[in-house]
Amino acid sequence: MELRKFNLQQYSGLAGVLLLMHNNTHAQAIYTDIDPDVVLQLHGDVEYIDMDDDGSNDFFIFKKSSYFTNSEYSWYRFNRIFKVGPNFNPENEIAGDFATNGAGGGTTYFPYALLEGNIINNDLNFNYGTYQLMGIGFYKVDETPWTWNYYKGSWQNRIDSAYLGVRFLGADDCKHYGWIRCSVGDSLKTLTVHDYSYELKCNTPIIAGDTIGDTTTVEISEINNLEAIIYTFNQNLYINLPDQDEVNVYIFNMNGQEIYKTVSSQKNLIIDMSGKPYGTYIVKLSTKDKQFSKIIEI
Repeated sequence: MELRKFNLQQYSGLAGVLLLMHNNTHAQAIYTDIDPDVVLQLHGDVEYIDMDDDGSNDFFIFKKSSYFTNSEYSWYRFNRIFKVGPNFNPENEIAGDFATNGAGGGTTYFPYALLEGNIINNDLNFNYGTYQLMGIGFYKVDETPWTWNYYKGSWQNRIDSAYLGVRFLGADDCKHYGWIRCSVGDSLKTLTVHDYSYELKCNTPIIAGDTIGDTTTVEISEINNLEAIIYTFNQNLYINLPDQDEVNVYIFNMNGQEIYKTVSSQKNLIIDMSGKPYGTYIVKLSTKDKQFSKIIEI
């Protein structure tokens, strides 16, 4: 099986720095609280989710439990499976990895278990697959006591709260990003669907857990309104501010950690980066009403 895996940890660290928060009066998160929570615990339990309440279900989540036999070794298993799907609409997709079973083999999709604060946007890998595997586990029942074994999926272990990242075609014939918050009980006994939300503005990212939508994300190139020149040479960082008196200077690493901060009124500022690891950084300059950000390499 060849696993084509998107590095979610890398993505989260990068996106959290490259994409900056700002107010957007056109953005609005449409939030739906499922009250009471829906708990899937029996074989065949299913929950349908109509993200934009247009009368057409966009996604479904279901539980399957069954016995099966391994004919080669003559032992039995009892398994529990949770799957999610785009309700047979190829325009609806779920963020996750996928694996193929060699040449000509089938493809299995594994939805991410996103954390609160992760950005759901086009940088994530989205899949259309009718039945996508959240988690599967099994008991080997020829043993006493039965031995529980985890098998596959980002949702296979107990999770108190995580998010499915989704993208769907709305009634307005526009693609929307959203999230569905779920929890998984011990040994895949239950899956609880708590709530969900989507961004009303077309093709606009949403933050996992966002229920308001008064903020969204934009690329840093769209919000650079401070005149500045930033470059590096010989492990020094050079900042030129031809028309600026005082500015806040921040440097972040790829994990979003602030590694440097100062307030400067110099027109030409030189920062020694020789003590920092080689790699990629984000430099952010800000004043009361302007800002500038740039990716640098040292």
